[in-house]
Amino acid sequence: MGSGDSHTAHGEPWQLGDAELRGEVLDVYAEIARLQARGIALMGEVVERGISGEDGFRDAGWWLASRTMLEVHEARRVVNLAVSLRSQREVAAAVAEQRVSPTHAQLICDFFEMPPSLLAALAEADPEEHSKVVEFCRDALLAAAVPGPGTTTASVRRAKERLEIRLDAESDGPPTRERDNVNHLSVSHTLHGRVVVHGNFDALSGEVLLTALSKLSAPQPAEDGTPDRRSPRKRRADALVEVCRRFLDSGVAGMEAGEKPHVTVLVNQRDLERRADTAAERRSVSITALLDGVGLPWRPWGATLTPETARAVACDAQVTPIVVDDNGVPLSMGRTTRLVTPAQRRALTVRDRGCAFPNCPVPSSWCEAHHVTHWADGGPTDLDNMVLLCGAHHRHVHHSAWTITSTPRGRPTFTPPGVDPPGGPVAHPPRVA
Repeated sequence: MGSGDSHTAHGEPWQLGDAELRGEVLDVYAEIARLQARGIALMGEVVERGISGEDGFRDAGWWLASRTMLEVHEARRVVNLAVSLRSQREVAAAVAEQRVSPTHAQLICDFFEMPPSLLAALAEADPEEHSKVVEFCRDALLAAAVPGPGTTTASVRRAKERLEIRLDAESDGPPTRERDNVNHLSVSHTLHGRVVVHGNFDALSGEVLLTALSKLSAPQPAEDGTPDRRSPRKRRADALVEVCRRFLDSGVAGMEAGEKPHVTVLVNQRDLERRADTAAERRSVSITALLDGVGLPWRPWGATLTPETARAVACDAQVTPIVVDDNGVPLSMGRTTRLVTPAQRRALTVRDRGCAFPNCPVPSSWCEAHHVTHWADGGPTDLDNMVLLCGAHHRHVHHSAWTITSTPRGRPTFTPPGVDPPGGPVAHPPRVA
């Protein structure tokens, strides 16, 4: 009887007694572990035979993700472990027999793929001693990874680090924590367009990274003392983007025609001009664009954006928008002359003194220049139609019903949703079919 038949025979979860429920939960997760181990072994053979390349995929991770519900980074994690286990037979056997979880097996494999200096030296100087040390380390790590209440990724990592420290003490080479030749950083798109980042750095490089993020990732209370509601992880993510943004703003990465566009985005004209006021309409615009094959992909990395976000990023010199028709033919290139000049930027800094959104303390150096009446709707690039907004509020005004009203020779006023702005309701431009 297959697992599906067995599950049907037991009935729905709410129909099970306590003992049956306990037993079936454990049976199901044991089967999941068995199938996961089997899948890893099979993917090792897929890689060995080059099947993904024969099917036209650039790597086995993309091949697996395209045929399953796994996202690319998850599929690549499976592939990486499958490849690692091809050279670690004892660890592979432990995974196949469910004596070690795949996550812990990857940590063990990482130890041997990026070994301490002593192991690398012994491999050349004394192969017999090298084999003995490898066996000792493998047995110690497998023992640390035996499933149990106290076995966690952190505990296995600590066992791995203790071994590294022990071997480093007997080596003439640099300690593992200071070896920059094993640094790595992976950056990959998920299937829904987000980007996953994971890395490992030596102590000095890590200190440089933490120092760069420290100031920008500190909590930023509002002027009224309201605490920063962002989590530490969110603050670090925001800080990393800001570090990259400032590097690109510096022009060190290269200049083109005296301007500093950072990215290029393809925008369908009808999406750029259309204002979608409801969630249903926004979904309709996005889905229609994707189905038509004329989405909003960033270049060269290929992520897709909603029309609202495209309108937001088109405000600033960080983006060169290319407007295309329904067939993908360019209608106009982004003109950097339409963007704020250095003189205008200085004037905005003097006038707005930072993000102009009510009660926002973000300084002007962290802000973006926003068109009150959007450029796509005919808004001019002059001071009366510009306002400084931080990244968060820039996105917010493009995705919400807040109204900004220009004030001649003064800061624009902000009106929350449901309240008529000064001078009465704002007439939106006609929609483009």
